[in-house]
Amino acid sequence: MKLSFSLIARKEARQLGLSAAGEIVRKQAATKAVKELNSYAKAVQQVEMNYPPQVPPAPVVRKSGKVYYPKPYRRTLMLGRNWTVRGPRSQGSAIVVEVGNIMQYWAYVQGKRQRIFHKAHGWLRVQDVGKEIWSREYKNRIRDVLRGK
Repeated sequence: MKLSFSLIARKEARQLGLSAAGEIVRKQAATKAVKELNSYAKAVQQVEMNYPPQVPPAPVVRKSGKVYYPKPYRRTLMLGRNWTVRGPRSQGSAIVVEVGNIMQYWAYVQGKRQRIFHKAHGWLRVQDVGKEIWSREYKNRIRDVLRGK
């Protein structure tokens, strides 16, 4: 399962008056834009690879009234190790970079299907991280490159 940032790239291209990626006249500007887009995807990947602090399990009170203290979950770190970046590549009129994870459960922890439990424990959704990093750093950088600044 992969997450594509192509919609963001298409929206920016429309705002800049570019109807297709091929309208980027100078090859140098296109190369810089692709490098910036790849840098953006790697920045998202780095944030998603980090784990929030582990929360100790809450004590469980049995029907008998006895308190049970479960052992803490032992992290395997598999989710963090398996974030990938694919691209940048051309897809129709957009330049696309995909950030994804090969672990089947990633969408429930850090994706669109994130469970409230994971959000409450500090797991960041890849979509939110991507939008935040895009607007904070890369939106203006890529726009400047495409405008030849």
